[in-house]
Amino acid sequence: MLQDRTRHVLYLLLAAAIALPFFTGTVIPPTVGPEAKALYKAVEAVPNNKIVILSLEYEAGTLGENLPQTRALMNHLMKSGKRFAIMGFEPIGPVYGQIEADELAAKWHRPYGKYWVNWGYRTAYVQTLKAMAKDVAAAIRTDHRGVPLSKLPVMRGIHSPKDVGLVIDITPSTYYEAWMAFFTGPAKVKMAVAPTAVMVSDIFPYLDSGQMVGMLKGLAGAAQYEALVFGRTSRERGITWMTSVSMTHILIIALIILGNATEIITRRRKAVGGTA
Repeated sequence: MLQDRTRHVLYLLLAAAIALPFFTGTVIPPTVGPEAKALYKAVEAVPNNKIVILSLEYEAGTLGENLPQTRALMNHLMKSGKRFAIMGFEPIGPVYGQIEADELAAKWHRPYGKYWVNWGYRTAYVQTLKAMAKDVAAAIRTDHRGVPLSKLPVMRGIHSPKDVGLVIDITPSTYYEAWMAFFTGPAKVKMAVAPTAVMVSDIFPYLDSGQMVGMLKGLAGAAQYEALVFGRTSRERGITWMTSVSMTHILIIALIILGNATEIITRRRKAVGGTA
């Protein structure tokens, strides 16, 4: 009976640790890593006459990591007035991107078609990337609604890969390899990636070789990027969510220490003839 009650208390403590940042506004300021700083600088360095491509390859299963990454990057792009295009080789990714961009566009007063565009879901990714490496506008042709790109001010002057300042692949998969093989590599366009946390170790060789200019490491990377855009104590989504994760980790570590301390004390009492 006591063990059951203890289990219930632990679950309640865990729920409280998870919920605390959302109800109190508590944040744990993230420490910004070099990969996030490098990506931030790469975005800042994109000239106004070039466009940034956000390739969104995720689905519902990785929203907890990839959506905060998307939001952090869009906030930076809109805040700084950079032009960007949303696209993806998975059907639902550009839909999530459109939802986030619509919300943030109202906040930053960055209307669709002037500052950003959604190229939508693209099939046959190898063929699409090869075509983009020759002529971006000709390969894409229309936005996700079927409007010709030539009618959108955001696409003014955007034709060849030389007009692309940066590609950022936000993904739980390896589409970034196709981007490097068929577009950013041959066309010499800068590339960055925002993977899920379990993929991070696979990306470091590309950073070390200079094939990529930066990375956001899962949810932690999103929080770090928001710290660069808004400050380390801001209450943006990534920082809030990462604070929730950190609070949970702190609780688990504290419980492990408490459990081990209790066990040590109990054994010592038994050793001197006491009773537990």
